[in-house]
Amino acid sequence: MKPGHTLSKFGEALLSARVSRSGNAAPQPGDITSDSLRVNAGTADVRLSLRERI
Repeated sequence: MKPGHTLSKFGEALLSARVSRSGNAAPQPGDITSDSLRVNAGTADVRLSLRERI
């Protein structure tokens, strides 16, 4: 994200999570990920479910 930009300046955001087994920032086979979820800015208590992709 660019300096000076905050999530609150946008009406919505697309959230996802990924845990890398190898520690690399680039996605790799075997990473544990979530589906993407579109939420409105200011939404609280958002939950993402992580699962291993095969």
